[in-house]
Amino acid sequence: MTDWVVMSAALVLLLAAAQDLTALKISNYFSIALLILFGVWIWQNVGLDPALWQNLTFALAIFAAGAGLFAIGWFGGGDVKLMAAAAIWFDWQAGWWYLAATMISGGIIGLMLIFGRRVAARVIRQEIAWPALKPRGPIPYGTAIATGAILVLLLAGPRPVPNTMPSLSDTIQALAHSRTQ
Repeated sequence: MTDWVVMSAALVLLLAAAQDLTALKISNYFSIALLILFGVWIWQNVGLDPALWQNLTFALAIFAAGAGLFAIGWFGGGDVKLMAAAAIWFDWQAGWWYLAATMISGGIIGLMLIFGRRVAARVIRQEIAWPALKPRGPIPYGTAIATGAILVLLLAGPRPVPNTMPSLSDTIQALAHSRTQ
C-alpha cells in the first residue's frame, strides 16, 4: 500500500473512526473524500476499466442494505454513508472480505468497549467524556467500518487491480483488429 491515494484513503478512514469514537458522529466530508480519492485512484491507475461496474454495484448494494439497517435503528446515517463510500474501493470478490473484516472488527471493538466500560473507573469516564464510554452506551460502528476497510486495503488493495484486465480502449482495439483479419 505505497500509493499516496490509498494511504490518504486510510487516513480519512482513521479520522472518521476517531470522530465516531469520540462524538458518535461521522461527517459527510469523510465519505465525500473517500469517493473523490477513489476517483483519483481510478484515474491514475485503472482508467475506465469495464470491471468498475462491480465496484459501483457493490457500493450501491451496501448503501441499500445500510439504509435498511438505518430504517430499523441499527445503524446511524454516517455509518451507512461511510460504509458505502469505503465499499466503492472494492469489487464483489474483495467486498466479501471487506464485509467479513468489518463484522469481525465490530465484534472485537464491541467486546472491548463493553469490557472497558465495566473496568474503567467512573473518574476516567468523567474525564474522557466520550459517549462510547458511557455505561450501556452505543457502539461506534464507524471504527469497525474503518478497520475493516483499512485491513482489506492493506491485504488485498483496491479493486479492480491495475493492469490485470484490458482497458476499454484495449478491448475496442482488439475487437477492431480481430474484424480486420
